[in-house]
This record gives sequence, C-alpha cells and structure tokens, in this order.
Amino acid sequence: MTEPMKPSYWYCDACTRCLLHGEYRFNCTVCDNYDYCEQCFTTVDPPHPHRMVPELAYGREETKECAGVDMATAIRAAIAMYSDRHCMGTRDVDKENPSHYMDSYSWLTFKIIGDRSKNFGHGLRRLIEPRGISDNGTSIHFMGDIEKAGSIKKYDYVTIKPDDCLTIINTSGSTGFPKGAMISESAFRATFPRWCLPSSLERITLSYRPLAWAADRDAVITTFLSGGRTGFSTEDPSRLMEELALVRPTYFGGPPSIWNKIYTEFKTSLALLTTRCPPEAKADEEQRLLQQFSKLIPNRCRSVAIGGAMVSPIVLDFMKRCFTHCSVNESYGITECGSVTYNDLVEDSLQYRLESVPEMGYTLEDKPFPRGELLTKTA
Repeated sequence: MTEPMKPSYWYCDACTRCLLHGEYRFNCTVCDNYDYCEQCFTTVDPPHPHRMVPELAYGREETKECAGVDMATAIRAAIAMYSDRHCMGTRDVDKENPSHYMDSYSWLTFKIIGDRSKNFGHGLRRLIEPRGISDNGTSIHFMGDIEKAGSIKKYDYVTIKPDDCLTIINTSGSTGFPKGAMISESAFRATFPRWCLPSSLERITLSYRPLAWAADRDAVITTFLSGGRTGFSTEDPSRLMEELALVRPTYFGGPPSIWNKIYTEFKTSLALLTTRCPPEAKADEEQRLLQQFSKLIPNRCRSVAIGGAMVSPIVLDFMKRCFTHCSVNESYGITECGSVTYNDLVEDSLQYRLESVPEMGYTLEDKPFPRGELLTKTA
C-alpha cells in the first residue's frame, strides 16, 4: 500500500478503532456492516457468533476527471486512482482435490489487473502482423505466454474516434437470430460516468453470465470505473446461489428465469407448510417463510434488478415482499443501445420516439394512449 497511515472508511465494532487504508477487516456475513480489526478478531472472547471473512479496508482517493472522454482513458484513470483496491476475484480451488471448490475467493488489485491487461494487449498486438493468406491457419496461444511477450515489447496506444467500432457484443436471440452487434466508442462510452468518483459505499458485483452479452459486461465495467470489485462465478450454474452467498454483492441482476424459480420453490414450500394449518395461522407462516427466503439475497445487497424479459406482476410482487432489504428494479434494454428504461423511465442518454405499425394495428392515434414501435438512439 502506498499510504499505510491513511484512515479508511471502516472502524472496528469491538474496540472502535478506525482501521487504516490497506488494513484487513473481518466482516460479518450475517450482521449488517459489522467489522472487527485483526487483533479483536483473534482475541475477543467469546468470539463473534457468525462467520467473519477478511476484506480490505480502504480510504478516500483523490477525485480525478478523465483527461479524455474515451473508454481507454477512463479505464486507465480508474486503474491509477484505485490501484491498491481489490478489483477482480475468482473462487479458490482445493489444491489437494482440484475438482472441489473452497468457500473463499482470491482477489487481484487494480494495479495487477491493469498491468496484466496492458501486457496482454501488447502481446496481442505482437501477433497482429501482415501475413499471407497461406499463413492464416489456426494457432493456439496461452494467455500467460501472450502476457509474457507483451511485457517485453510495448506498442503505442491506438487513438480511437467516436464513431469507430469499439467492441462487438452478442445478442441473446430473444428478438431474432443471435448476432454480433458492432458498438461504437461514443455509444458504449455514453453508458458510463465521465468521472471516477471515490465513494464510501462499496460496490461489489457477482458476474455469472457470459461477458459476450451486454448485461454482465456493463455491470463489470460500471463496477470497475467506480472502484468496486467483481467476483466471477465458476462454470456450474448449480453453484450460483452458493457463490452469491460467498461474494455477497451489493447489486444483483438476473433474468426472470431465476426469480420465477425462487417464486416456484416458495409456493411449493408454503403449500407444504400450510396444508394442515388453520386459516388464521397461514399468514404468519407465509411471513416466516418470506423471511427465510429473503436470506437468498445477501444482507449487504442493496439493489436487485430484473432484466432480459418481462416478469409477471405476481413474481414482481413476491420479490418486493420478500427482499425488503433491497430495492427491486425492472430494467429493459437492447444490445445496440444499452439500457432503455429503468423502472419504466426512459434513460436520459437516449433519444426516442414512437412510430406507428399499421400491419400490427398499432398507431399513434390509438386511444386512450398512442401505440406503436419504440425507436431508440444513443444520444
């Protein structure tokens, strides 16, 4: 750590000492915002009744405005500003049994991620050389080898124009055959803040969907630019709820299929519990079960979002009654433009208009409200 004596945002709930920037705190996985310093964690008797996990304490960084408005400049600014914060983590593997995962995550700092990504980029650039068609065969390169090559030879950064293609994001196929959407620099950059703003509110994300899609890629980049950290899930979808409990994100978004499954399990459990209950006891049993199911979303999660498709009003009502410690939000978007609406409000970064679709019977003259196709454009 570059400034070991700087105070952090956290203090020890046992001895009330303010923890220092770069010091590890031991955070309770059950109690809300409850931490011990390392000394109290090992000496307090009796020990805290719940599981506590080590997490990094950090203090305020100097606010920096991006020198440019392009994504590369914003990413470099975040790496410099949050260099010693935890950035990305993966679940630990049992060394004695590699097929088994441990109940812990290992984290890399912004500086390490920044250095490795730069080396990887330089290494890829080294491979992009003019060659004949006869030399265009398939070859396999290991990531570590590319990073090593990139650490030896450096290249100048490429200047990208606002209308140049920055990235290709795959669509899910929900509205047609899946395709790779070409996203320009200006369109992609409009989704994210220009400033890297330090905050005492820690942003933690669990990434479990393919980064080829927009949802998790946007969440990871937003978390990155705000100095937060992202834990990546393993390849097994059956471990999702288990890893959700390990990472304990402050935000969690999911498609209706996840929320529908939780709701179905809730209804099944409720039916079994209330089969022989008198009518006056059913409401109490339902409330007790709601509290039990609410623990599926970790206590420090402040927001859950539904995206990818519409969710039924019944499931939405269940979510609001169950996850009362979170705000429950609905989002709608398309890969080409990003987020379109959030809780039925159109995003400020979009231009939009309604257009009649006569072949479907939708017109702007329909009563009591105009109907048609919503056209959107990134502003």
